[in-house]
Amino acid sequence: MNEGWQNELGKLALWLISGLILGAIFGYAVWGLAIGSLIYLGRLLYTLKRVVRWLSKGAVGAPPNVTGVAEHITSLVYQRQRRNRNRHRRLTEMVSSFRDSTASIPDGLVLMDDGRGITWFNNAAREYLGLKYPDDIGQRIDNLVRHPTFTDYILKADHKRTIEIYSPLSSAEYQELRVLPFGESQELLIVRDASLLHRLQKIRSDFVINASHELRTPLTVMRGYMEAVDGDSNIPKDLQYPLKQVSLQVTRMYHLVDDLLELANLESEDVRLHEKLVNVPSLIQSLMKEAKALSAENEHEFELKVDEGLALWADEKALFSAMSNLVFNAIHYTQAKGKIIVSWQRDDEQAYFSVEDNGPGIAKQHLSRLSERFYRVDVSRSRDSGGTGLGLSIVRHVALSHDGELEIDSELGHGSHFSCCFPEARIRQRNVVSDKSVVG
Repeated sequence: MNEGWQNELGKLALWLISGLILGAIFGYAVWGLAIGSLIYLGRLLYTLKRVVRWLSKGAVGAPPNVTGVAEHITSLVYQRQRRNRNRHRRLTEMVSSFRDSTASIPDGLVLMDDGRGITWFNNAAREYLGLKYPDDIGQRIDNLVRHPTFTDYILKADHKRTIEIYSPLSSAEYQELRVLPFGESQELLIVRDASLLHRLQKIRSDFVINASHELRTPLTVMRGYMEAVDGDSNIPKDLQYPLKQVSLQVTRMYHLVDDLLELANLESEDVRLHEKLVNVPSLIQSLMKEAKALSAENEHEFELKVDEGLALWADEKALFSAMSNLVFNAIHYTQAKGKIIVSWQRDDEQAYFSVEDNGPGIAKQHLSRLSERFYRVDVSRSRDSGGTGLGLSIVRHVALSHDGELEIDSELGHGSHFSCCFPEARIRQRNVVSDKSVVG
Protein backbone atom coordinates (compact mmCIF):
# COMPACT_ATOMS: atom_id res chain seq x y z
CA MET A 1 0.00 0.00 0.00
CA ASN A 2 1.46 3.34 -1.03
CA GLU A 3 1.80 6.45 1.13
CA GLY A 4 -1.24 8.20 -0.39
CA TRP A 5 -3.63 5.41 0.58
CA GLN A 6 -2.08 5.15 4.06
CA ASN A 7 -2.60 8.89 4.54
CA GLU A 8 -6.24 8.62 3.38
CA LEU A 9 -7.01 5.72 5.73
CA GLY A 10 -5.35 7.65 8.55
CA LYS A 11 -7.64 10.67 7.92
CA LEU A 12 -10.70 8.39 7.82
CA ALA A 13 -9.71 6.78 11.12
CA LEU A 14 -9.03 10.20 12.71
CA TRP A 15 -12.46 11.61 11.82
CA LEU A 16 -14.27 8.45 12.92
CA ILE A 17 -12.45 8.32 16.28
CA SER A 18 -12.90 12.05 16.87
CA GLY A 19 -16.65 11.81 16.16
CA LEU A 20 -16.98 8.74 18.35
CA ILE A 21 -15.23 10.43 21.33
CA LEU A 22 -17.22 13.66 21.04
CA GLY A 23 -20.48 11.71 20.74
CA ALA A 24 -19.62 9.59 23.80
CA ILE A 25 -18.95 12.74 25.85
CA PHE A 26 -22.45 13.99 25.13
CA GLY A 27 -24.01 10.53 25.37
CA TYR A 28 -24.57 10.12 21.59
CA ALA A 29 -21.71 7.92 20.44
CA VAL A 30 -23.51 6.67 17.27
CA TRP A 31 -24.44 10.21 16.21
CA GLY A 32 -20.88 11.32 16.81
CA LEU A 33 -19.60 8.49 14.59
CA ALA A 34 -22.09 9.43 11.84
CA ILE A 35 -21.15 13.13 11.96
CA GLY A 36 -17.43 12.25 11.73
CA SER A 37 -18.12 10.08 8.65
CA LEU A 38 -20.12 12.88 6.97
CA ILE A 39 -17.40 15.46 7.59
CA TYR A 40 -14.75 13.08 6.09
CA LEU A 41 -16.97 12.33 3.10
CA GLY A 42 -17.64 16.02 2.48
CA ARG A 43 -13.94 16.91 2.50
CA LEU A 44 -13.20 13.96 0.20
CA LEU A 45 -15.88 15.06 -2.30
CA TYR A 46 -14.55 18.63 -2.29
CA THR A 47 -11.02 17.35 -2.94
CA LEU A 48 -12.24 15.13 -5.79
CA LYS A 49 -14.14 18.10 -7.28
CA ARG A 50 -10.88 20.08 -7.45
CA VAL A 51 -9.15 17.10 -9.10
CA VAL A 52 -11.97 16.68 -11.66
CA ARG A 53 -11.85 20.41 -12.49
CA TRP A 54 -8.08 20.11 -13.13
CA LEU A 55 -8.57 17.02 -15.30
CA SER A 56 -11.41 18.62 -17.29
CA LYS A 57 -9.03 21.45 -18.27
CA GLY A 58 -6.66 18.91 -19.79
CA ALA A 59 -4.51 18.49 -16.66
CA VAL A 60 -2.55 21.55 -17.78
CA GLY A 61 -0.13 23.08 -15.32
CA ALA A 62 0.69 21.94 -11.80
CA PRO A 63 -1.90 19.68 -10.07
CA PRO A 64 -4.03 21.07 -7.21
CA ASN A 65 -2.58 21.00 -3.71
CA VAL A 66 -4.38 17.95 -2.27
CA THR A 67 -3.47 15.11 0.06
CA GLY A 68 -4.23 11.43 0.49
CA VAL A 69 -5.51 9.26 -2.35
CA ALA A 70 -6.35 12.37 -4.45
CA GLU A 71 -2.71 13.39 -4.27
CA HIS A 72 -1.71 9.94 -5.48
CA ILE A 73 -4.13 10.16 -8.44
CA THR A 74 -3.02 13.65 -9.50
CA SER A 75 0.63 12.59 -9.18
CA LEU A 76 0.09 9.62 -11.53
CA VAL A 77 -1.78 11.78 -14.06
CA TYR A 78 0.84 14.53 -13.91
CA GLN A 79 3.70 12.06 -14.46
CA ARG A 80 1.84 10.51 -17.40
CA GLN A 81 1.26 13.97 -18.85
CA ARG A 82 4.95 14.81 -18.57
CA ARG A 83 5.92 11.55 -20.28
CA ASN A 84 3.40 12.20 -23.08
CA ARG A 85 4.67 15.75 -23.55
CA ASN A 86 8.26 14.50 -23.74
CA ARG A 87 7.25 11.78 -26.19
CA HIS A 88 5.30 14.29 -28.30
CA ARG A 89 8.29 16.64 -28.34
CA ARG A 90 10.60 13.83 -29.48
CA LEU A 91 8.13 12.74 -32.19
CA THR A 92 7.80 16.35 -33.37
CA GLU A 93 11.58 16.63 -33.57
CA MET A 94 11.78 13.32 -35.48
CA VAL A 95 9.08 14.41 -37.96
CA SER A 96 10.81 17.74 -38.43
CA SER A 97 14.13 16.00 -38.98
CA PHE A 98 12.48 13.56 -41.44
CA ARG A 99 10.94 16.44 -43.40
CA ASP A 100 14.28 18.23 -43.55
CA SER A 101 15.98 15.01 -44.71
CA THR A 102 13.42 14.22 -47.42
CA ALA A 103 13.51 17.83 -48.60
CA SER A 104 17.23 17.48 -49.28
CA ILE A 105 16.90 14.12 -51.10
CA PRO A 106 17.30 14.68 -54.86
CA ASP A 107 14.95 11.78 -55.67
CA GLY A 108 11.21 12.28 -55.72
CA LEU A 109 9.34 10.27 -53.06
CA VAL A 110 5.59 9.64 -53.12
CA LEU A 111 3.85 7.61 -50.40
CA MET A 112 0.65 5.84 -51.49
CA ASP A 113 -2.04 3.92 -49.63
CA ASP A 114 -3.41 0.52 -50.65
CA GLY A 115 -5.70 2.21 -53.20
CA ARG A 116 -2.72 4.07 -54.74
CA GLY A 117 -3.98 7.34 -53.32
CA ILE A 118 -1.25 9.85 -52.47
CA THR A 119 -0.75 10.38 -48.74
CA TRP A 120 2.55 12.33 -48.81
CA PHE A 121 5.26 13.52 -51.20
CA ASN A 122 8.49 15.52 -50.94
CA ASN A 123 9.64 18.64 -52.75
CA ALA A 124 11.50 16.70 -55.47
CA ALA A 125 8.27 14.85 -56.36
CA ARG A 126 6.55 18.22 -56.82
CA GLU A 127 9.25 19.22 -59.28
CA TYR A 128 9.41 15.92 -61.22
CA LEU A 129 5.72 15.03 -61.36
CA GLY A 130 4.09 18.47 -60.98
CA LEU A 131 2.24 17.45 -57.80
CA LYS A 132 0.49 20.16 -55.77
CA TYR A 133 -0.07 20.25 -52.04
CA PRO A 134 -2.70 19.86 -50.66
CA ASP A 135 -4.78 19.49 -53.85
CA ASP A 136 -3.24 16.15 -54.87
CA ILE A 137 -3.35 14.48 -51.45
CA GLY A 138 -5.77 11.56 -51.73
CA GLN A 139 -5.66 11.53 -55.56
CA ARG A 140 -4.70 8.30 -57.35
CA ILE A 141 -1.15 8.52 -58.71
CA ASP A 142 -2.14 6.98 -62.06
CA ASN A 143 -4.73 9.75 -62.52
CA LEU A 144 -2.00 12.37 -62.19
CA VAL A 145 0.83 10.66 -64.09
CA ARG A 146 -0.88 9.72 -67.34
CA HIS A 147 1.52 7.51 -69.24
CA PRO A 148 0.57 4.03 -70.58
CA THR A 149 3.86 2.44 -69.51
CA PHE A 150 3.50 3.82 -65.98
CA THR A 151 -0.17 2.82 -65.75
CA ASP A 152 0.63 -0.74 -66.81
CA TYR A 153 3.54 -0.86 -64.34
CA ILE A 154 1.39 0.36 -61.45
CA LEU A 155 -1.41 -2.10 -62.19
CA LYS A 156 0.99 -5.06 -62.31
CA ALA A 157 2.62 -3.99 -59.01
CA ASP A 158 5.96 -5.39 -60.15
CA HIS A 159 8.29 -4.24 -57.35
CA LYS A 160 11.35 -5.88 -58.92
CA ARG A 161 11.31 -3.78 -62.07
CA THR A 162 12.28 -0.19 -62.87
CA ILE A 163 10.75 1.75 -65.77
CA GLU A 164 11.69 4.88 -67.69
CA ILE A 165 9.22 7.38 -69.10
CA TYR A 166 9.18 10.88 -70.52
CA SER A 167 8.67 13.54 -67.86
CA PRO A 168 5.01 14.62 -67.47
CA LEU A 169 6.28 18.22 -67.49
CA SER A 170 8.76 18.03 -70.39
CA SER A 171 8.97 15.51 -73.23
CA ALA A 172 12.70 16.28 -73.48
CA GLU A 173 13.39 14.88 -70.02
CA TYR A 174 13.55 11.24 -68.92
CA GLN A 175 12.59 9.87 -65.53
CA GLU A 176 13.31 6.53 -63.87
CA LEU A 177 10.53 5.22 -61.63
CA ARG A 178 10.29 2.36 -59.20
CA VAL A 179 7.58 1.32 -56.73
CA LEU A 180 8.54 -0.45 -53.50
CA PRO A 181 6.37 -1.94 -50.74
CA PHE A 182 6.27 0.30 -47.65
CA GLY A 183 4.86 -0.78 -44.31
CA GLU A 184 1.95 -3.19 -44.19
CA SER A 185 -0.27 -1.90 -47.00
CA GLN A 186 1.47 1.14 -48.47
CA GLU A 187 3.77 1.70 -51.45
CA LEU A 188 6.62 4.14 -52.02
CA LEU A 189 7.20 5.60 -55.50
CA ILE A 190 10.79 6.71 -56.16
CA VAL A 191 11.40 9.09 -59.08
CA ARG A 192 14.89 9.86 -60.42
CA ASP A 193 16.05 12.19 -63.17
CA ALA A 194 17.53 9.96 -65.89
CA SER A 195 18.05 12.70 -68.48
CA LEU A 196 21.83 12.88 -68.13
CA LEU A 197 22.14 9.10 -68.39
CA HIS A 198 20.05 9.12 -71.57
CA ARG A 199 22.16 11.88 -73.08
CA LEU A 200 25.31 9.88 -72.35
CA GLN A 201 23.74 6.75 -73.82
CA LYS A 202 22.77 8.74 -76.92
CA ILE A 203 26.36 9.98 -77.30
CA ARG A 204 27.67 6.43 -76.90
CA SER A 205 25.13 5.04 -79.34
CA ASP A 206 25.93 7.70 -81.95
CA PHE A 207 29.64 7.00 -81.56
CA VAL A 208 29.15 3.23 -81.97
CA ILE A 209 26.98 3.71 -85.07
CA ASN A 210 29.41 6.18 -86.69
CA ALA A 211 32.48 4.10 -85.84
CA SER A 212 30.82 0.89 -87.05
CA HIS A 213 29.87 2.46 -90.35
CA GLU A 214 33.43 3.74 -90.82
CA LEU A 215 34.84 0.28 -90.03
CA ARG A 216 32.41 -1.56 -92.24
CA THR A 217 33.75 -0.22 -95.56
CA PRO A 218 37.43 -1.25 -95.11
CA LEU A 219 36.35 -4.57 -93.59
CA THR A 220 34.16 -5.25 -96.61
CA VAL A 221 37.10 -4.54 -98.90
CA MET A 222 39.44 -6.75 -96.87
CA ARG A 223 36.85 -9.51 -96.73
CA GLY A 224 36.46 -9.37 -100.51
CA TYR A 225 40.22 -9.68 -101.10
CA MET A 226 40.47 -12.56 -98.60
CA GLU A 227 37.65 -14.42 -100.36
CA ALA A 228 39.39 -13.82 -103.70
CA VAL A 229 42.66 -15.42 -102.58
CA ASP A 230 40.96 -18.20 -100.61
CA GLY A 231 41.82 -21.53 -102.22
CA ASP A 232 44.23 -19.96 -104.71
CA SER A 233 46.82 -22.65 -105.50
CA ASN A 234 49.40 -20.00 -106.38
CA ILE A 235 49.62 -18.85 -102.74
CA PRO A 236 52.86 -20.16 -101.14
CA LYS A 237 52.24 -22.76 -98.45
CA ASP A 238 54.02 -20.72 -95.79
CA LEU A 239 51.46 -17.91 -96.33
CA GLN A 240 48.32 -20.05 -96.49
CA TYR A 241 47.92 -20.46 -92.71
CA PRO A 242 48.53 -16.76 -91.87
CA LEU A 243 46.10 -15.71 -94.61
CA LYS A 244 43.49 -18.14 -93.27
CA GLN A 245 43.86 -16.62 -89.80
CA VAL A 246 43.55 -13.12 -91.24
CA SER A 247 40.40 -14.20 -93.07
CA LEU A 248 38.91 -15.62 -89.85
CA GLN A 249 39.66 -12.46 -87.88
CA VAL A 250 38.33 -10.19 -90.63
CA THR A 251 35.11 -12.23 -90.71
CA ARG A 252 34.88 -12.07 -86.94
CA MET A 253 35.37 -8.29 -86.98
CA TYR A 254 32.76 -7.97 -89.72
CA HIS A 255 30.22 -9.89 -87.59
CA LEU A 256 31.18 -7.81 -84.56
CA VAL A 257 30.50 -4.57 -86.46
CA ASP A 258 27.15 -5.98 -87.65
CA ASP A 259 26.18 -6.87 -84.06
CA LEU A 260 27.27 -3.45 -82.78
CA LEU A 261 25.13 -1.72 -85.40
CA GLU A 262 22.14 -3.95 -84.64
CA LEU A 263 22.47 -3.38 -80.89
CA ALA A 264 22.92 0.37 -81.33
CA ASN A 265 19.78 0.51 -83.48
CA LEU A 266 17.80 -1.47 -80.89
CA GLU A 267 18.97 0.86 -78.12
CA SER A 268 18.17 3.97 -80.12
CA GLU A 269 15.37 6.14 -78.72
CA ASP A 270 13.79 6.56 -82.15
CA VAL A 271 14.04 2.90 -83.15
CA ARG A 272 11.16 1.89 -85.43
CA LEU A 273 10.04 -1.70 -85.50
CA HIS A 274 8.51 -2.96 -88.73
CA GLU A 275 5.85 -4.98 -87.00
CA LYS A 276 3.56 -7.43 -88.70
CA LEU A 277 1.97 -10.83 -88.10
CA VAL A 278 4.94 -13.22 -87.97
CA ASN A 279 4.51 -16.92 -88.67
CA VAL A 280 6.92 -18.00 -85.93
CA PRO A 281 6.76 -21.78 -86.63
CA SER A 282 7.83 -21.11 -90.24
CA LEU A 283 10.58 -18.82 -88.98
CA ILE A 284 11.81 -21.59 -86.68
CA GLN A 285 11.91 -24.07 -89.57
CA SER A 286 14.15 -21.70 -91.53
CA LEU A 287 16.31 -21.16 -88.47
CA MET A 288 16.71 -24.90 -87.86
CA LYS A 289 18.12 -25.40 -91.38
CA GLU A 290 20.92 -22.95 -90.53
CA ALA A 291 21.32 -24.52 -87.11
CA LYS A 292 21.78 -28.05 -88.49
CA ALA A 293 24.31 -26.76 -91.01
CA LEU A 294 26.26 -25.04 -88.23
CA SER A 295 26.08 -28.14 -86.04
CA ALA A 296 26.96 -30.64 -88.78
CA GLU A 297 30.33 -31.78 -87.41
CA ASN A 298 29.13 -31.88 -83.80
CA GLU A 299 26.01 -33.95 -84.58
CA HIS A 300 23.76 -32.27 -82.02
CA GLU A 301 20.31 -33.73 -81.46
CA PHE A 302 17.58 -31.12 -81.91
CA GLU A 303 14.12 -31.52 -80.42
CA LEU A 304 11.37 -29.11 -81.47
CA LYS A 305 8.31 -28.34 -79.36
CA VAL A 306 6.42 -25.92 -81.56
CA ASP A 307 2.82 -24.76 -81.33
CA GLU A 308 2.08 -24.52 -85.06
CA GLY A 309 -0.93 -22.30 -84.44
CA LEU A 310 0.94 -19.69 -82.45
CA ALA A 311 1.92 -16.45 -84.23
CA LEU A 312 3.28 -13.16 -82.95
CA TRP A 313 2.84 -9.47 -83.77
CA ALA A 314 6.49 -8.47 -84.08
CA ASP A 315 9.40 -7.25 -86.17
CA GLU A 316 10.33 -10.40 -88.13
CA LYS A 317 13.98 -9.46 -88.68
CA ALA A 318 14.57 -8.57 -85.03
CA LEU A 319 12.72 -11.68 -83.87
CA PHE A 320 14.81 -13.94 -86.13
CA SER A 321 17.98 -12.26 -84.80
CA ALA A 322 17.00 -12.98 -81.20
CA MET A 323 16.01 -16.59 -81.87
CA SER A 324 19.11 -17.34 -83.94
CA ASN A 325 21.40 -15.91 -81.25
CA LEU A 326 19.87 -18.23 -78.64
CA VAL A 327 20.05 -21.31 -80.87
CA PHE A 328 23.57 -20.62 -82.19
CA ASN A 329 24.83 -19.99 -78.64
CA ALA A 330 23.49 -23.39 -77.61
CA ILE A 331 25.28 -25.00 -80.58
CA HIS A 332 28.57 -23.26 -79.78
CA TYR A 333 28.55 -24.17 -76.08
CA THR A 334 27.02 -27.65 -76.09
CA GLN A 335 29.35 -30.61 -76.42
CA ALA A 336 29.30 -32.80 -79.53
CA LYS A 337 26.22 -35.07 -79.78
CA GLY A 338 24.57 -33.04 -77.03
CA LYS A 339 20.83 -32.35 -76.98
CA ILE A 340 19.21 -28.99 -77.72
CA ILE A 341 15.47 -28.44 -77.20
CA VAL A 342 13.87 -25.54 -79.08
CA SER A 343 10.36 -24.57 -77.93
CA TRP A 344 7.70 -22.13 -79.08
CA GLN A 345 4.76 -22.40 -76.68
CA ARG A 346 2.36 -20.29 -74.65
CA ASP A 347 0.94 -20.39 -71.14
CA ASP A 348 -1.93 -18.46 -69.58
CA GLU A 349 -0.24 -15.05 -69.77
CA GLN A 350 2.55 -15.12 -72.38
CA ALA A 351 4.23 -16.82 -75.31
CA TYR A 352 7.84 -17.87 -75.06
CA PHE A 353 10.62 -19.00 -77.36
CA SER A 354 13.05 -21.09 -75.35
CA VAL A 355 16.28 -22.97 -75.98
CA GLU A 356 17.40 -25.64 -73.53
CA ASP A 357 20.63 -27.62 -73.72
CA ASN A 358 22.49 -30.25 -71.69
CA GLY A 359 25.82 -28.44 -71.99
CA PRO A 360 28.24 -27.48 -69.20
CA GLY A 361 25.91 -24.92 -67.66
CA ILE A 362 26.77 -21.54 -66.11
CA ALA A 363 27.63 -20.69 -62.51
CA LYS A 364 25.02 -18.61 -60.67
CA GLN A 365 27.32 -15.63 -60.11
CA HIS A 366 27.42 -15.01 -63.87
CA LEU A 367 23.68 -15.22 -64.62
CA SER A 368 22.77 -11.62 -63.74
CA ARG A 369 25.44 -10.24 -66.10
CA LEU A 370 25.06 -12.54 -69.10
CA SER A 371 23.05 -10.01 -71.11
CA GLU A 372 25.64 -7.26 -70.65
CA ARG A 373 27.50 -6.35 -73.82
CA PHE A 374 30.88 -8.12 -74.20
CA TYR A 375 30.43 -10.06 -70.93
CA ARG A 376 31.99 -13.51 -71.23
CA VAL A 377 31.99 -16.36 -68.73
CA ASP A 378 35.03 -17.97 -70.42
CA VAL A 379 36.89 -15.44 -72.58
CA SER A 380 39.12 -17.88 -74.43
CA ARG A 381 36.29 -20.28 -75.20
CA SER A 382 34.03 -17.47 -76.42
CA ARG A 383 36.67 -16.26 -78.85
CA ASP A 384 37.38 -19.78 -80.10
CA SER A 385 33.68 -20.22 -80.85
CA GLY A 386 33.66 -17.02 -82.90
CA GLY A 387 31.22 -15.21 -80.58
CA THR A 388 31.17 -11.42 -80.37
CA GLY A 389 29.91 -11.16 -76.78
CA LEU A 390 26.84 -9.21 -77.94
CA GLY A 391 24.36 -12.01 -78.71
CA LEU A 392 22.44 -12.10 -75.41
CA SER A 393 22.48 -8.32 -75.19
CA ILE A 394 20.76 -8.23 -78.60
CA VAL A 395 18.24 -10.86 -77.46
CA ARG A 396 17.44 -8.84 -74.34
CA HIS A 397 16.87 -5.63 -76.29
CA VAL A 398 14.70 -7.39 -78.87
CA ALA A 399 12.58 -8.79 -76.03
CA LEU A 400 12.32 -5.36 -74.35
CA SER A 401 11.40 -3.64 -77.61
CA HIS A 402 8.52 -6.15 -77.90
CA ASP A 403 7.35 -5.53 -74.30
CA GLY A 404 8.87 -8.84 -73.20
CA GLU A 405 11.86 -10.05 -71.24
CA LEU A 406 14.75 -12.50 -71.36
CA GLU A 407 14.78 -15.20 -68.68
CA ILE A 408 17.91 -17.24 -67.94
CA ASP A 409 18.10 -20.38 -65.85
CA SER A 410 21.29 -22.42 -65.61
CA GLU A 411 23.22 -24.60 -63.22
CA LEU A 412 26.86 -25.52 -63.53
CA GLY A 413 27.12 -29.06 -64.90
CA HIS A 414 23.39 -29.33 -65.68
CA GLY A 415 22.87 -27.29 -68.84
CA SER A 416 21.14 -23.97 -69.52
CA HIS A 417 17.64 -22.73 -70.34
CA PHE A 418 17.09 -19.39 -72.12
CA SER A 419 13.58 -18.03 -72.71
CA CYS A 420 12.47 -14.98 -74.66
CA CYS A 421 8.99 -14.17 -73.33
CA PHE A 422 6.33 -12.02 -75.01
CA PRO A 423 3.13 -10.59 -73.49
CA GLU A 424 -0.35 -11.82 -74.30
CA ALA A 425 -1.16 -8.60 -76.20
CA ARG A 426 1.24 -9.64 -78.98
CA ILE A 427 0.05 -13.24 -79.31
CA ARG A 428 -2.02 -14.25 -82.33
CA GLN A 429 -3.57 -17.65 -82.94
CA ARG A 430 -3.51 -19.41 -86.32
CA ASN A 431 -5.90 -22.21 -87.29
CA VAL A 432 -3.30 -24.96 -87.43
CA VAL A 433 -2.99 -28.10 -85.31
CA SER A 434 0.03 -27.95 -82.95
CA ASP A 435 2.88 -30.34 -83.54
CA LYS A 436 5.85 -31.85 -81.73
CA SER A 437 8.76 -33.36 -83.60
CA VAL A 438 12.32 -34.49 -83.17
CA VAL A 439 15.03 -33.41 -85.58
CA GLY A 440 18.28 -35.34 -85.50
